[in-house]
Amino acid sequence: HSSASSQWSPNDADASPENAREGFPLTDVDSALAATLARYEREVEVPAKVAYVVDRCRELVRAGHKVVIWTVFLRNVDLLAHLLEDLAPLCITGAVPLYESDDDESGEETREQRIELFKTDPERRVLIANMAACSESVSLHRACQHAIYLERSFNAAQFVQSLDRIHRQGMPPGTTAHVEIPNVPCAIERVLNRRLSERQARLYRLLNDPMP
Repeated sequence: HSSASSQWSPNDADASPENAREGFPLTDVDSALAATLARYEREVEVPAKVAYVVDRCRELVRAGHKVVIWTVFLRNVDLLAHLLEDLAPLCITGAVPLYESDDDESGEETREQRIELFKTDPERRVLIANMAACSESVSLHRACQHAIYLERSFNAAQFVQSLDRIHRQGMPPGTTAHVEIPNVPCAIERVLNRRLSERQARLYRLLNDPMP
C-alpha cells in the first residue's frame, strides 16, 4: 500500500530488549525486508499514488483551481509539502495551533490563519490537510471545489465531514464539488472502499440525510 510504505523506516521500529529477544522481524538489519525498506528511504523513492496526487494537483492549479489534499498519515503531509514546495502549500495537522482570541497578528501560524489565507489569497492554491485536524467545522466551499484523497482511514465520520468541506449550501452559482479518490488495485484498498461505503450509508440513514 503506497501510503503505508512511505510512513515507516527501520529507525521507527521499537528497538526495546523485549522485541530484540522475540526476534521482531523488522529489527533484524540482515533481513531482506529491512534492507529493502532502508534502500527505499535512502533513495527517496516517491510512491506511484503520491506521484499521481502531486501531478493531478499541479494540473488543477495550472487550470486556475484551488485544491485541498486530504491525508491521514502525518509524514505524508510532510512528503506532499516537500514535493509541492514551489506552490507554497498551506498545511494543517494537529501540530498547528488553534486560533487564540488575543492573536490579532497576520501570518500563518494558526489553523484559522492558514485556512483564511487559502480562501482569500489567490497565490495560495494548495491546502494539505490531515483529516483528524481539519475535517470538521471548516468551510472551504466558496473558494475551493476540488479535493483529492491520498489515503483514508476506516473513520467514516471524518471522511464524510471532510467531503462536506467543499460541498455545502452557499457554493458559488454554477459550481460543482469534485472529489477524486485514486485507488491502488490491492486488497487493502478494496476492503477500505467497501467498509467506508457501508459505514457512510449507515451514517446517512442515521442522519436521515436524503443526499445520495
